[in-house]
Amino acid sequence: MKRQNLILMAISILVLSQIMCSISDDGTSVSFRTTLTITTYVDSNRNGIQDPGEDGLPNVRVKVEAIRGGGNSTASTDVTREGGQTDSTTNFSVGGPSICPIVKVTITPPSGMVSTSGSNQIEIRDWECEPGAPAQQDRSISFGLAPIEATATATPTLTATPVFTATPLPPGQSIIIPQPNILILQPVLAGSVSACDTGLGFINFPLADPLPDLTGKNLEVIINGYKVNCTIAGSRNQVLACSLPPDITFPLSVGTTVDSVQVDSFSFDGAICTHTVPTKEREPND
Repeated sequence: MKRQNLILMAISILVLSQIMCSISDDGTSVSFRTTLTITTYVDSNRNGIQDPGEDGLPNVRVKVEAIRGGGNSTASTDVTREGGQTDSTTNFSVGGPSICPIVKVTITPPSGMVSTSGSNQIEIRDWECEPGAPAQQDRSISFGLAPIEATATATPTLTATPVFTATPLPPGQSIIIPQPNILILQPVLAGSVSACDTGLGFINFPLADPLPDLTGKNLEVIINGYKVNCTIAGSRNQVLACSLPPDITFPLSVGTTVDSVQVDSFSFDGAICTHTVPTKEREPND
């Protein structure tokens, strides 16, 4: 009987030690639920803040990745709906503040647009993981988007044009008129369109490769008879981003001039153009 009691006591001590070790290793479990509200909008003034009148931008791809303790992660993707919003709900159960989750939200800007919020990704780490933390911890984040901004512009300058004058020669000598160097103008544009949105009013033209030296020259782009504003953009200055003229009709007639001399001339049927219509924010009590 004493031997059996000793065996039972030893088993009880072993089980109790395992329970105590488990509590010591994992700490107090904290569970909470979060709903992330993600907004994408047209940042007209590029200040990274959604100001009144700046409409939500739908159909923007959003990826939400939740990284838990131990490196385990889950991910989901969605697109913003009408009004430029989408949401994601996740449940977390953590052992303490040392293994609080990290949530990464990443957007893919539409073609021809760039984030004005400093990055395409936002990390959320400010969760409350202490005992007694709220059971519902919601967050709201937003991404501003705008057409690609210029990284370099051509500054028009005035240049002198050589003028040849006659020089009197003695009788009997012929006059030899020197011929000026004939400038053969190379194309400025590649003759195609890489992005176009009639709703946001922009069109992007890939530049020719190689690009002729435009230093000190006046470059103008004409679409359907309108001179339009353009900037050289792209990570390697390889795109000419232009505004679309009002009341456009397809096909577009596209041309460029350098110092008033026509260089490029081609047409574009508009097949790849999108038409993004920013949705107005709802007024209170709608």
